[in-house]
Amino acid sequence: MIIFFQKISILLLISFFILGKNNLSKAQNNIDLLNKAVELLENGSYKEAEQVLTQLINKEPRNEQAYHLRAKARWEQQNYNGPNGALADFTKAIELNPQNPVLYLERGIANYDLDDPTNAIRDFNSAIQKDPKLAKAWYMRGLAKLDLNNKEGCSDLKKAIELNIDVSEERGLPDPHEVLAQKCK
Repeated sequence: MIIFFQKISILLLISFFILGKNNLSKAQNNIDLLNKAVELLENGSYKEAEQVLTQLINKEPRNEQAYHLRAKARWEQQNYNGPNGALADFTKAIELNPQNPVLYLERGIANYDLDDPTNAIRDFNSAIQKDPKLAKAWYMRGLAKLDLNNKEGCSDLKKAIELNIDVSEERGLPDPHEVLAQKCK
């Protein structure tokens, strides 16, 4: 989160120089909305966070972070598909910032959770291509491949372990060592 807020501060400074003093207050207001949404998400107020992020998107339709966070808020409310669903927001965030591997990872996890391992693997491939050290992408791709009875998933799990994957605080995700022992004999 600290890096995220550092990015916001840098964007505010750039906005000041590019847009001038009058638009600085607009940029600050947008940052305030984003900060409020983050706080609401952290407190589990997903519906309120979605409303704040929708307000921000209406003001700033090219704000990738707003789409990304709104996707998370919608996901937590079990609003997955359709034009107002989490997947649509993940996709829009990716359209706005196609070089961000975390967006592909999180959309892949969403697809995986929706029992769509094929699209999940496609997103995990993109995440790994953009950041080969993203351990969670290797781990999730391994799980998805194993779900499709593709033993290449074992190699992905080994790579995730090599990259020091830690899923101990992730809800519902099995330990990669246990998965290897059970499915990769």
